[in-house]
Amino acid sequence: MRFTGNYKEFEKILTGMNRTIVYSQTKDSMHQIKTSQGEVLNILKSGTLLIQGTPDIKKRFKHDYMHYNHRLYEKNGDSFSKLP
Repeated sequence: MRFTGNYKEFEKILTGMNRTIVYSQTKDSMHQIKTSQGEVLNILKSGTLLIQGTPDIKKRFKHDYMHYNHRLYEKNGDSFSKLP
């Protein structure tokens, strides 16, 4: 997955997805965010978004992330194909 914004923008998305951020720290060439839902999210400087957690946690996050972004794009009149 990719995310082209900065980590503060990503934190706003997570909050909109009803995630609770329990840790957020820049480490070397990435920013790491941990949620109380068990997700560990790493945003690399290249824009790559890495998701750590159990297979169920990863699947749930990917589903919720796409669903959240899809709702935003529909609300703004844009197409789903514009997602990063």
